[in-house]
Amino acid sequence: MDIHYVFEDEDGNMTGPDLYSGFAGTAYAGWGVYAPSMAKSMNQYLKDKKSDQKAYNAENIPLETLCEEYIDKDIPVMIWATTNMDEPYVFSTWTVNYVDENAKTKLGDTFNWYAHEHCLVLIGYDENEYYFDDSAAGAVSHFKKELVNERYQQLGAQSIVVK
Repeated sequence: MDIHYVFEDEDGNMTGPDLYSGFAGTAYAGWGVYAPSMAKSMNQYLKDKKSDQKAYNAENIPLETLCEEYIDKDIPVMIWATTNMDEPYVFSTWTVNYVDENAKTKLGDTFNWYAHEHCLVLIGYDENEYYFDDSAAGAVSHFKKELVNERYQQLGAQSIVVK
Protein backbone atom coordinates (compact mmCIF):
# COMPACT_ATOMS: atom_id res chain seq x y z
CA MET A 1 0.00 0.00 0.00
CA ASP A 2 0.99 3.58 -0.54
CA ILE A 3 1.51 4.48 3.13
CA HIS A 4 1.83 8.03 4.43
CA TYR A 5 2.02 8.85 8.11
CA VAL A 6 0.04 11.45 9.98
CA PHE A 7 2.33 13.66 12.02
CA GLU A 8 1.57 15.99 14.90
CA ASP A 9 3.93 18.91 15.49
CA GLU A 10 4.83 20.47 18.84
CA ASP A 11 1.85 22.84 18.55
CA GLY A 12 -0.62 19.98 18.03
CA ASN A 13 -1.09 20.64 14.30
CA MET A 14 -1.46 17.48 12.25
CA THR A 15 -0.40 16.78 8.65
CA GLY A 16 -1.16 13.74 6.53
CA PRO A 17 -2.33 12.43 3.16
CA ASP A 18 -5.54 12.85 1.24
CA LEU A 19 -7.03 9.35 1.80
CA TYR A 20 -8.02 9.16 -1.87
CA SER A 21 -4.27 9.31 -2.60
CA GLY A 22 -2.71 7.13 0.07
CA PHE A 23 -3.17 5.14 3.26
CA ALA A 24 -2.89 7.23 6.44
CA GLY A 25 -0.90 5.35 9.06
CA THR A 26 -0.35 1.61 8.98
CA ALA A 27 -2.71 -1.32 8.64
CA TYR A 28 -2.24 -1.93 12.38
CA ALA A 29 -2.46 1.64 13.68
CA GLY A 30 -3.86 4.11 11.27
CA TRP A 31 -6.74 6.09 9.95
CA GLY A 32 -7.42 4.28 6.69
CA VAL A 33 -7.60 4.62 2.93
CA TYR A 34 -10.26 5.40 0.36
CA ALA A 35 -11.25 3.51 -2.78
CA PRO A 36 -9.01 5.09 -5.45
CA SER A 37 -5.82 4.52 -3.46
CA MET A 38 -6.91 1.01 -2.42
CA ALA A 39 -7.67 0.13 -6.06
CA LYS A 40 -4.22 1.40 -7.05
CA SER A 41 -2.62 -0.83 -4.39
CA MET A 42 -4.76 -3.80 -5.37
CA ASN A 43 -3.75 -3.37 -9.00
CA GLN A 44 -0.08 -3.38 -8.07
CA TYR A 45 -0.63 -6.60 -6.11
CA LEU A 46 -2.58 -8.20 -8.99
CA LYS A 47 0.14 -7.18 -11.43
CA ASP A 48 2.84 -8.64 -9.17
CA LYS A 49 0.87 -11.91 -9.06
CA LYS A 50 0.55 -11.83 -12.85
CA SER A 51 -3.24 -11.89 -12.54
CA ASP A 52 -5.54 -11.04 -15.44
CA GLN A 53 -7.87 -9.33 -13.00
CA LYS A 54 -8.02 -5.62 -12.32
CA ALA A 55 -9.46 -3.54 -9.48
CA TYR A 56 -11.83 -0.79 -10.60
CA ASN A 57 -12.75 2.23 -8.54
CA ALA A 58 -16.55 2.37 -8.77
CA GLU A 59 -17.56 5.67 -7.15
CA ASN A 60 -21.11 6.97 -6.89
CA ILE A 61 -22.79 3.77 -8.04
CA PRO A 62 -25.95 2.96 -6.05
CA LEU A 63 -25.78 -0.23 -3.99
CA GLU A 64 -28.79 -1.60 -5.86
CA THR A 65 -26.89 -1.21 -9.14
CA LEU A 66 -23.77 -2.84 -7.68
CA CYS A 67 -25.93 -5.79 -6.67
CA GLU A 68 -27.53 -6.11 -10.10
CA GLU A 69 -24.28 -5.75 -12.02
CA TYR A 70 -21.92 -7.71 -9.76
CA ILE A 71 -23.41 -9.53 -6.77
CA ASP A 72 -26.01 -11.24 -8.98
CA LYS A 73 -23.07 -12.52 -11.05
CA ASP A 74 -21.16 -13.74 -7.95
CA ILE A 75 -18.65 -10.88 -8.12
CA PRO A 76 -18.13 -9.41 -4.64
CA VAL A 77 -17.77 -5.66 -4.19
CA MET A 78 -15.73 -3.78 -1.58
CA ILE A 79 -17.64 -0.81 -0.18
CA TRP A 80 -16.91 1.97 2.31
CA ALA A 81 -19.34 2.36 5.19
CA THR A 82 -18.74 2.21 8.94
CA THR A 83 -17.96 -0.43 11.55
CA ASN A 84 -21.24 -1.95 12.74
CA MET A 85 -22.95 0.78 10.67
CA ASP A 86 -22.26 3.23 13.51
CA GLU A 87 -22.79 6.92 12.85
CA PRO A 88 -19.61 8.53 11.43
CA TYR A 89 -18.30 11.79 12.86
CA VAL A 90 -15.20 13.90 12.31
CA PHE A 91 -12.57 12.49 14.67
CA SER A 92 -9.31 13.83 13.25
CA THR A 93 -8.45 16.77 11.05
CA TRP A 94 -5.14 17.44 9.37
CA THR A 95 -3.46 19.58 6.75
CA VAL A 96 -2.90 17.63 3.54
CA ASN A 97 0.78 17.00 2.79
CA TYR A 98 0.42 14.30 0.10
CA VAL A 99 -1.79 14.05 -3.00
CA ASP A 100 -1.69 12.08 -6.24
CA GLU A 101 -3.88 11.92 -9.35
CA ASN A 102 -6.81 10.60 -7.27
CA ALA A 103 -6.85 13.42 -4.72
CA LYS A 104 -10.03 15.27 -3.83
CA THR A 105 -8.03 17.97 -2.05
CA LYS A 106 -4.93 20.06 -2.71
CA LEU A 107 -1.73 20.32 -0.72
CA GLY A 108 -2.44 22.57 2.27
CA ASP A 109 -6.19 21.85 2.35
CA THR A 110 -7.87 20.44 5.45
CA PHE A 111 -8.83 16.78 5.46
CA ASN A 112 -11.44 15.39 7.87
CA TRP A 113 -11.22 11.75 8.92
CA TYR A 114 -14.47 10.15 10.02
CA ALA A 115 -14.50 7.79 12.99
CA HIS A 116 -15.83 4.29 12.30
CA GLU A 117 -14.75 4.37 8.61
CA HIS A 118 -14.65 0.74 7.49
CA CYS A 119 -14.34 -1.33 4.31
CA LEU A 120 -16.64 -4.30 3.92
CA VAL A 121 -17.00 -6.84 1.14
CA LEU A 122 -20.57 -6.96 -0.10
CA ILE A 123 -21.39 -10.60 -0.83
CA GLY A 124 -25.18 -10.77 -0.94
CA TYR A 125 -28.54 -9.22 -0.27
CA ASP A 126 -32.18 -10.01 0.23
CA GLU A 127 -35.34 -7.92 0.33
CA ASN A 128 -34.39 -6.18 3.59
CA GLU A 129 -30.65 -6.53 4.18
CA TYR A 130 -27.17 -6.51 2.69
CA TYR A 131 -24.67 -9.22 3.65
CA PHE A 132 -20.95 -8.65 4.08
CA ASP A 133 -17.71 -10.50 4.62
CA ASP A 134 -16.76 -8.23 7.51
CA SER A 135 -13.24 -8.18 8.95
CA ALA A 136 -14.41 -6.22 12.02
CA ALA A 137 -17.00 -8.88 12.85
CA GLY A 138 -14.69 -11.74 11.89
CA ALA A 139 -17.67 -13.29 10.14
CA VAL A 140 -20.53 -12.57 7.79
CA SER A 141 -22.52 -9.58 8.99
CA HIS A 142 -25.83 -8.19 7.78
CA PHE A 143 -27.52 -4.82 8.14
CA LYS A 144 -30.76 -3.19 7.02
CA LYS A 145 -30.54 -1.81 3.49
CA GLU A 146 -31.66 1.67 4.46
CA LEU A 147 -28.92 1.98 7.10
CA VAL A 148 -26.21 0.63 4.78
CA ASN A 149 -27.26 3.04 2.05
CA GLU A 150 -27.03 5.95 4.49
CA ARG A 151 -23.54 4.99 5.73
CA TYR A 152 -22.34 4.28 2.18
CA GLN A 153 -23.43 7.78 1.12
CA GLN A 154 -21.87 9.37 4.22
CA LEU A 155 -18.51 7.80 3.27
CA GLY A 156 -18.69 9.11 -0.28
CA ALA A 157 -20.39 6.19 -2.10
CA GLN A 158 -17.03 4.48 -2.62
CA SER A 159 -16.61 0.94 -3.92
CA ILE A 160 -14.17 -1.30 -5.73
CA VAL A 161 -14.87 -4.18 -8.07
CA VAL A 162 -12.24 -6.74 -9.07
CA LYS A 163 -12.85 -8.48 -12.36
